Amino acid sequence: MQRFQQAVRAAVAAAAIIGLTARGAMAAETHTVAGTTYAKDGSTYTARHVLQSSLQTADLLSICFDFKHLQGFYHGSDVKLLKSGADWQTLEYRTDYKVCASSATYQKTVDRAKNTVRFTMLNHQVSGWGMPVMLASSGSYAIEYTTNIRRLTYEQSVTLTREIGPLDWAMIQRKTTEFFTGLEAYIRQQEGLRAQPHASQKAIPTP
Repeated sequence: MQRFQQAVRAAVAAAAIIGLTARGAMAAETHTVAGTTYAKDGSTYTARHVLQSSLQTADLLSICFDFKHLQGFYHGSDVKLLKSGADWQTLEYRTDYKVCASSATYQKTVDRAKNTVRFTMLNHQVSGWGMPVMLASSGSYAIEYTTNIRRLTYEQSVTLTREIGPLDWAMIQRKTTEFFTGLEAYIRQQEGLRAQPHASQKAIPTP
């Protein structure tokens, strides 16, 4: 009888471990939407987006780092440049919703030798109802050169104060898609401007 009871307890313990493992596996989710790969696990998510451009590396770095370009393609929040140096910036992103408001401060740096721009959240505050607070947020823009084409890879990882529910997940993907749509449209616009001949370089018609 004692051996039987021990066997039952062992089976129950094994079933509990298997159940926890299965629930953990179900919590993790990875999929691609509109060219962006998302991964979600509990309260943390990552987003990765890759695009190609004919712009020079220096031009792409400028778009990813310079505040004037950020103002040109990002309209999801009211962004203020708080402080800046030759290779760093401190930025504030404020977003107002119907029932709440969000304010996040980020440190942004550029490493021109490695063709990379990195950003790290310094703090995040939420007022109102419904929105989780970001505990951590960081990422990068990385540029690689391959056969006359530059590949720009954006990656970001975010951890929230609560598990990411369906409504949170839908809003995150919608806002992220809007960001990448604006970024890519702006890059295509800049490509078109670079392709246009300068007025002084236009051929002079012969009489």
